[in-house]
Amino acid sequence: MQFLGEVTIAPITSTIRSIPTEVLLDESDGMKSACVINLDHVQTISKIMFLEEYAQRHKVTVAELIDQFINQLRVAERYSPHPDIEKFAGILPAGLDAEKEYYDHIEEKHR
Repeated sequence: MQFLGEVTIAPITSTIRSIPTEVLLDESDGMKSACVINLDHVQTISKIMFLEEYAQRHKVTVAELIDQFINQLRVAERYSPHPDIEKFAGILPAGLDAEKEYYDHIEEKHR
């Protein structure tokens, strides 16, 4: 996509008609709830035109959009979840001896 000056877009809606031109999405696809991509309304537009129209609709300049995007990238780079959240989410640190941790936990639990 970085070499193309255009992008193809299609609207996403929560109105599901169960027709062949819809692509069903749900939470497992990162959506808040079940919805569909409506391929009846696919459009190919210039990336620049899209960016300009988006900025106009949201009453900001293209420069402000770019600045906001860069700031979001900076925040994402600095974000590190709290250790308790990592445990809850099942994210394991590199080099963790899971078997030893399990036995240490059981031993502590039954003291």
